[in-house]
Amino acid sequence: MRRGRRSLRDGREAGWENRAAFQPETDLLARAAPLAFAAVAKPNSSGGCGFVFCAIFALAGGALLVAAARGYRSGQDWRAMLGMGGTGLAFVAVGTGLGVAMRRGALRQRDEARRREQFPGEPWKWRAAWDGRPSGPDRSQGAAMLWLFTLFWNAISIPAAIGAAQKIAQGQKMLLFVAIFPAIGLLLLAQAIYLTIRARKYGRAMFVPVALPGEIGGTLGGVIQVPAQIVPEDDARLALRCIRRGASGSGDSRTVHENVLWEKEVRLAREKWRSAANGTEIPVLLPIAATCQPTEMTNDNDNRVLWRLAVSAKTPGVDFAASFEVPVFATGRAPQLAAADVPPLEEYRAEPLREVDLAAAGVRREADGFVFTSKHLGGLRAAFGLAALLLTALEIVLVRGDAPWVLLIVFGMFAGLALLMAHDLWAGDLAVRVMGDEVVVRKSRLFGAKETRVRRAEVAEVRPVNAMSVGDRQFFRLNLIGTRGIDPIAAAPGEPFAARKLRFQLRQAMKELGVTAPENAGGRGAEILAQLQATPKFEVMIARNVPGLATAEAVAVQVRAAIRGQ
Repeated sequence: MRRGRRSLRDGREAGWENRAAFQPETDLLARAAPLAFAAVAKPNSSGGCGFVFCAIFALAGGALLVAAARGYRSGQDWRAMLGMGGTGLAFVAVGTGLGVAMRRGALRQRDEARRREQFPGEPWKWRAAWDGRPSGPDRSQGAAMLWLFTLFWNAISIPAAIGAAQKIAQGQKMLLFVAIFPAIGLLLLAQAIYLTIRARKYGRAMFVPVALPGEIGGTLGGVIQVPAQIVPEDDARLALRCIRRGASGSGDSRTVHENVLWEKEVRLAREKWRSAANGTEIPVLLPIAATCQPTEMTNDNDNRVLWRLAVSAKTPGVDFAASFEVPVFATGRAPQLAAADVPPLEEYRAEPLREVDLAAAGVRREADGFVFTSKHLGGLRAAFGLAALLLTALEIVLVRGDAPWVLLIVFGMFAGLALLMAHDLWAGDLAVRVMGDEVVVRKSRLFGAKETRVRRAEVAEVRPVNAMSVGDRQFFRLNLIGTRGIDPIAAAPGEPFAARKLRFQLRQAMKELGVTAPENAGGRGAEILAQLQATPKFEVMIARNVPGLATAEAVAVQVRAAIRGQ
């Protein structure tokens, strides 16, 4: 009995010692909790809620670091303490980084508000970066924010994966799906490292404008100064894009997406680059269509129209790339002329695409037509191929491990989508052949192929259609568009779905009136016949994922010329 009481007393003392060991962290979090409550309960427009959140995030990270160090010294499991310490370090970095970014953003908003009062009718002067001085690269395209997100993601996913690994070793194989999250974290880390290497290699590029703002209906001119000697392997690509940025959802489900409204992309010959004493200068002169929308100056950075100037070039090792947010407005003034040292638009290369350019777009020219592949999307092919294999293997493990049916359905859907995407990227090639008076479109499949034949004389145009966007980079598909006039009775190969729907409605109208001829279907029938006559006979996809509107339009011109025998 005495021995039992002594053991109980020793256990209590040990418990109090452990509590005392972690008392500083407990006190720290206890003091931070009222601050968090006050920040949430009384938010204000000055961003105080966000600042308090960042401070609590950093303090919580510091508490985790101290707790991990003391736990390791007291002999606790080093793997658990390593995960706790890594999470704490990431929390400190994310909290501090976001706090600094928010502080800078608050100062910029204060300066912008002052400039709004000073220049009420000149919104291009509301930002200090647009007052004629050289402007730096777009922060949203840099590595800093990606590093913060990567640290936060890995701080959550890696400890969870370590904890799941211990249970998997005990036979709970259904927890293998947790490995997906650290795998995504490794991809994010690789991308952050790549952007960091690029920044170290080329330094901070600056855009020196000839005049601001860029004029709608005029041009945007200037020089991009790079503090490094660039040796391009090919022509540079300059692109000016008008982008609609929008946000949807709220809280954790809030997503920000960008839609390119208009773009102009040109190639600048290597000999037009200028080597300076302190680096490289890239001249810029891009036209702006008169129908474009101007920059929107709003307080909501996630819901507005913005303009982005981007430059890229293939170089040995890490390729060069930079982007700048530039102001474009309709000022009513005469368009500004470019400086004497900026080459005129005629000196930008506008000749037909070369074989190397076609290959970079996944296009191969052959004697009787074209072949379109996805080989130029090497990264996406590898990513979706690997994702399809991993998700399929995970689904098999979950099935064999008698996982809950909800989990099986969710991961089965993800595996199916990954397999479809991988199939399209690896085996979904398209070929266009001009054979006599027909155009044959052959779509490759994993098992067999599908052919669509249309009359060569009935091809009206080859139309680029936006397929998807990755960041501010657009990818297009090419469609063969037929001449107008759909047969109201018989279906034709490749006809659009709208034609089938109209034909069904016409048959319903004929059935209701008890007639056999379409022209006797009354007023409704006449309306449907008019719509059929205005609908293209066919709309057949011949290519997918052609990068950039300029490239897609140039490829469409070549396909159209081959079909017409020019």
